Amino acid sequence: DLNTTLIGSIGCKASWSIARNTRVAAGYQFAYSTSNETSTSGVDSRVTTHAPYAVITHGTEDSRISLLGGYALKHHITTSRPDGFDAPVSFMALGGDVRIGAHWKIVGEALSAQSLNAIPVTLTLRYVDKSYAIEAGAMLTGSGFQSSFFPSSIFPLLTATYVW
Repeated sequence: DLNTTLIGSIGCKASWSIARNTRVAAGYQFAYSTSNETSTSGVDSRVTTHAPYAVITHGTEDSRISLLGGYALKHHITTSRPDGFDAPVSFMALGGDVRIGAHWKIVGEALSAQSLNAIPVTLTLRYVDKSYAIEAGAMLTGSGFQSSFFPSSIFPLLTATYVW
């Protein structure tokens, strides 16, 4: 028996300019995760999330800051609750980036949500091109996120984004 975790997400976002160097956006994100820790803790978990959100951003391509707010409608199925239960949660994030080269940025973000025991903070290095971005870095979560499957409070991050 192996412990496994699978996470997938897809979303969309539209944005509008409301003033010089200021934009607002609205979006939607769908996420699905499944975690099978039956060999260590006996837990089997599946979470489906629908999350509408809004963002306001001020700055330029060289440096910017964004504030995001949203509401996640989560449905959670576990070994002990096979019919599942709903766990909606509001969330807020603050982030920013600074250009350090023609295609390179340093990015920082922090997230706060009602159900979190800690505030995760990410720091990444992002390669940006006209139609895609690749980002690598780490998330510091604090001890509130530790479990038998994730004993550390530091997680590596790797993301890819394509814009068409």
